Amino acid sequence: MPENPISEELAQQASFIFKGTVKKLGAATMRALPVTNRTIIVRVDEVIEAPDVLADYAGQKITVELGGRKQVKANEQYIFYSNGWVFGASLAVQSLAHEPVGKSIAFGAVTGKPTDRLRQKLARARFETADTVITGRVTSVRVPPESAVTAVAAIRAEGEETPVLKPISEHDPVIQEAVIEVEAVHKGGPGGPEITLRFPRSADVRWYQAPKFSPGQEGFFMLHKEETAGEAPVRGAAVTAALAADETAGFHTALHSADFQPLNEPGGVREIMGLPEPGPIPEEN
Repeated sequence: MPENPISEELAQQASFIFKGTVKKLGAATMRALPVTNRTIIVRVDEVIEAPDVLADYAGQKITVELGGRKQVKANEQYIFYSNGWVFGASLAVQSLAHEPVGKSIAFGAVTGKPTDRLRQKLARARFETADTVITGRVTSVRVPPESAVTAVAAIRAEGEETPVLKPISEHDPVIQEAVIEVEAVHKGGPGGPEITLRFPRSADVRWYQAPKFSPGQEGFFMLHKEETAGEAPVRGAAVTAALAADETAGFHTALHSADFQPLNEPGGVREIMGLPEPGPIPEEN
């Protein structure tokens, strides 16, 4: 049976995909929400794909703000391609589109956890846009040489004999370098036995989702060059903030939470490349 391109495209831009039954038209589950003829109450029958925060809504009634031009009928079941909108006493989502369950062939009998399906979608999107994908081990983490030189020059206030630290922006990424020993190359090529990536050590809201690296970490690295924040073909696959181009020139980055996967974690890169799942971790004596 041929794939349904409409369903596939919608699935790429929706982070909360669910099967639901329309319970009431022109109504909402929260008083503060504006109600229009596109506002409906839906009982979530089955969560197909979702982030962690929305994974447990099966059986609950939520508000859906309909997108597209298609109408819905009370007591009928649809697949909704949506994204989170308002969180409160209940949940409200904005639907990009919807389609009757019987006409959708994007999702048949789904298996696995909804959160795992979303993570897999994001991992695949990051894999496809990565310049280099490797298996490797972090051997060292250091401050970039130019940052160390700048710091030494900046800590002395003019006319002061004692070093004085100057304030930095609260959103400063605090860039560090991770040196990775390459064990296997799955895409692209690092050009040597080691590869260096730059990453933000800061836990600020702008950078907290970016992976933080430390010596001894082993896993799959999906590395990018000259990445900028912005839109992506798959919703959630774009980084919300990118390091300055002059600070990453000649280096790779791994700024998305899906860009690093530990060796003992199933799915993700392993599934994309058809690699066997990891075996059980041996118990310590």
